[in-house]
Amino acid sequence: MKEIFGEILALYFASKDVHYLALLKNRWDIHKMTDEIASDLIGWLDDIQEIQFLPLDKDFMCSREIFEIALKYAPEKPSDIKTGFNNLTRLINDILNKITKEFDKYPVGTQNLIGGFAQELQKKIGFLGKEFKEN
Repeated sequence: MKEIFGEILALYFASKDVHYLALLKNRWDIHKMTDEIASDLIGWLDDIQEIQFLPLDKDFMCSREIFEIALKYAPEKPSDIKTGFNNLTRLINDILNKITKEFDKYPVGTQNLIGGFAQELQKKIGFLGKEFKEN
């Protein structure tokens, strides 16, 4: 779960990259969409920390530990919105693959939590794909 946690943080920052790039290009629709994605991700990180790590009497993940993992997955600065969308889609797909591989390892409560996240991530891929085709 720690790798997924770190990769979600990398996805957060990658979505903010596209968010700021869209602002520079006066693409308010993409700017707003990526801001919503980023907001969702921060909420999920908090939920994972509180539901997965703390109740099980496990040490919570400190910021340094999270950032070290996130750095492994953080993409390069996108040169354009298309590259930014590709970065987001790649990260989302990678997170979904990790969730699928590790799903049976978790208690039912955690499965419910990450199953809900996986569904939301799949929706986000749909939004990104639709937005990408229109650009």
